[in-house]
Amino acid sequence: MKTWAAIASMSFLVVCMSAQQSSRPQLKLRIVVDKEIYALNERVVVKSELTNLTSKTLCFPVPDQDCETTRTGWVVTAGEPVNARDERDLFICHVDGGRASGVELEQEIKNSWIKLPPNGVYLTKSAEAKASLNQVGDWRLRAFYHPPVGAFSRAYVKVLQSAAENIGCKLPDSSAVAQPRIISVLPANPIDR
Repeated sequence: MKTWAAIASMSFLVVCMSAQQSSRPQLKLRIVVDKEIYALNERVVVKSELTNLTSKTLCFPVPDQDCETTRTGWVVTAGEPVNARDERDLFICHVDGGRASGVELEQEIKNSWIKLPPNGVYLTKSAEAKASLNQVGDWRLRAFYHPPVGAFSRAYVKVLQSAAENIGCKLPDSSAVAQPRIISVLPANPIDR
């Protein structure tokens, strides 16, 4: 999939999901980078910061940072040159996972899901952004968070919501889009100039 098509499709998914969900954002997403300047072909390592904007405790599985995974939800960061004149390939994988229910799901929520109180902040572990810094200049990083969804049945989201409520928290029902971050890419050494 081409970078612009991938970003456009992710944006379209966010718009479509948002139209069916609450009108107020529940989570704020922010891209956290260790530095603003990178060398040509260097890996970009990022973290994602999720802040609860509601008055209730939100709970959700640790999001996948590498693939669009429907079972756990995902937060994937991708990058592209700001002034890209050509289309760039970007691979984003998609995983549909099995699903727990009943007591098993409630135990999973109690033991391994993130519980984010009002105004609480969750910082993900470090992950590599989907960006091959193969040209100098400014690059735009974008990130999207999507809560877990029913891969094969919309009814499964209701199962997740009900189990979360039984534990005393709320499953986010809306996606979050981070403000893009701009990073700079410089030549790796004087020969590259």
